[in-house]
Amino acid sequence: MHDVAHSFIIGSLLAASFVSMLLMYRSRRHKLPYPPGPRRLPVVGSAFHLPKEHEWITYKQWSRLHNSDILYYESWGNPFVIVNSHEVALDLFERRSALYADRPRMPMLNDLCGWSWDLGLMPYNDDWKLGRKMFTKHFRAGAASVAHREEETRCARELVRDILRDPTDLYEHVRLMYGKLIMSITYGIDVESAGDPYITNARKALFAITAAGNVGTYLVDSIPWLKYVPAWMPGAQFKRDAREWSSCAEEMAYGPYRTVREAVRAGTAKPSVLRALVEEYGEAPTKQQEYAMLSAAGTAYEAASETTWSATLTFVLAMVLYPDIQTKAYEEMQRVVGNDRLPELVDQVSMPYLTAVCTEALRWRTPLPLAVMHRVTKDDIHAGCHIPKGSTVVLNSWAILHDERVYTDPDEFNPGRFLTKDGQLDTSAPEPAAVFGFGRRACPGSAVAQDTLWIAAASLLWAFEMGCARDTTGREVEVRAGYTFGVVSYPEPFGYALRPRCGNVATLIASM
Repeated sequence: MHDVAHSFIIGSLLAASFVSMLLMYRSRRHKLPYPPGPRRLPVVGSAFHLPKEHEWITYKQWSRLHNSDILYYESWGNPFVIVNSHEVALDLFERRSALYADRPRMPMLNDLCGWSWDLGLMPYNDDWKLGRKMFTKHFRAGAASVAHREEETRCARELVRDILRDPTDLYEHVRLMYGKLIMSITYGIDVESAGDPYITNARKALFAITAAGNVGTYLVDSIPWLKYVPAWMPGAQFKRDAREWSSCAEEMAYGPYRTVREAVRAGTAKPSVLRALVEEYGEAPTKQQEYAMLSAAGTAYEAASETTWSATLTFVLAMVLYPDIQTKAYEEMQRVVGNDRLPELVDQVSMPYLTAVCTEALRWRTPLPLAVMHRVTKDDIHAGCHIPKGSTVVLNSWAILHDERVYTDPDEFNPGRFLTKDGQLDTSAPEPAAVFGFGRRACPGSAVAQDTLWIAAASLLWAFEMGCARDTTGREVEVRAGYTFGVVSYPEPFGYALRPRCGNVATLIASM
């Protein structure tokens, strides 16, 4: 009986999915052509031709093949549009922002993994608008972002201290730095070690973003009926994974929120973004206000920790691979800072070369190669091609930031592309805007992210010579500059050595 019930449920779901996809396929027939793309078959579309990893590279290759910066494909009845150039991104996400500000519904991530509270994944509705307003107020460029500089500097110096104690675990030290920073700024909660329960829980929750954040990674995103399949069924491993991740995602948002609310009532809450929001909306906020507060705070952790962590690791990797660039950046550091003090964020205006290095790190290996996907809410037309309502619209940030028409030799790490001939920041150079998105969904915390990356990079450069690791015979180990694939892309483990530049590094760090 158990097997019969199993077969009946699966058969019913698949039949219903087939019928619904066939209806969608027929309803989307239109007189205008779709943008070019891979071959499509009825119902399944291009599902069997889609890349399984590093999709952004394949999408760029498709653009060359079809001579088009906008592409179209279908997968199991779901339409997808790929945006591969800055010009198309501006046209759709900026000039028509009202049409493209929505997010696709992701059954795996939102419904099963418990990430529906995240502002980056929320649909374009009133909950999102209120949460976005709260987030922007406390993280936007200007006075709001400057207010966080003291904590950014403290955490960067603690990063140097941790590496001095153990130079072999760069990945975990950098991850801890950003966990500390966001917990302090957002919640006023002090974190001392990587074993802190807030940090360990968030790390488990964030794994779901990496695993399931791109629409279509799991079949349930294409066939939503599958979310009703019982977890005990064969082939339902995705349900078992999601069950574990969802409890972590819920705790990530609600746990620190409850802690801060209780501390505010007791009069013991430290200054933080969330304390300011709780005090602003009072003891009895509406359900919408309360949800927006925990969403804004939780999103700050999710948005900042993984992406800036990736960018900092990319900076170290670039310094190892391009020692001449590291030398030039350090010479600038010596002229401005010297050896008797650590760098401060106020030094940024006097160090354009290091600023260009950080900008190039974000361009060269952007942490979000496919950004966060959009959804078009009405039928639209671009360059004579039909974009059907409900399409998932993918911003291929990697392709835009590696466009040979904009960036000469885009695979080379070259901070000079953002500098004038006399070494100052070139305000006419093409901004790598795709790093932070476009339109109404552009990242409102970009100023904080760039400040944090800069002070982390400056502190590491001031304290350490970054070079290749050596084997037991003293030979340098070849560095493999591979990158992971997923929503957040970061350097695969590589051989490095961080050597203190002078004897007073430890002394100055200890005297902070």
